Amino acid sequence: MTTDPATYSEFWLFYLRQHSRAPTRAWHYLGTTTALLALVKAGDHVVLFNDCYRRTRQFVVHTLARFGVEHTLIEAGDTSALDGAIRPETKLVVSESPTNPYLYCVDLEKMMSLIRARGWRIRVVVDSTFATPVNSRPLAYGVDLVRRPDEELA
Repeated sequence: MTTDPATYSEFWLFYLRQHSRAPTRAWHYLGTTTALLALVKAGDHVVLFNDCYRRTRQFVVHTLARFGVEHTLIEAGDTSALDGAIRPETKLVVSESPTNPYLYCVDLEKMMSLIRARGWRIRVVVDSTFATPVNSRPLAYGVDLVRRPDEELA
């Protein structure tokens, strides 16, 4: 075992998440917006659950729209609406689980099954701020990127 704080925290994050991808990084809102900017470009489409962190929703709806990125807002966890919202130009689905502020728990397994049935080209970002790796492991369902508070503390 090492005494280096970053390596030590990465070890415990790996242990808690039960997943090999456990590098520590400062996410916060800056990390979320940077990830969204990196994953979409003009002409792309984003599907976003309407019950999510307000600043993330505003970033997708207002800022990304200025750069030519279209979006569709759907009810949190509504898989039939998600299926209907996915278009050929959809490149990203943004979710939270549990959601903020109403704490709706999205069925990530069902959501990922539906998305992967439509093709691997769609990336999925899940904000898991209100959950911990002890009770929520979105990466286990195939989610591409996860934002959670343990990365802010590491």
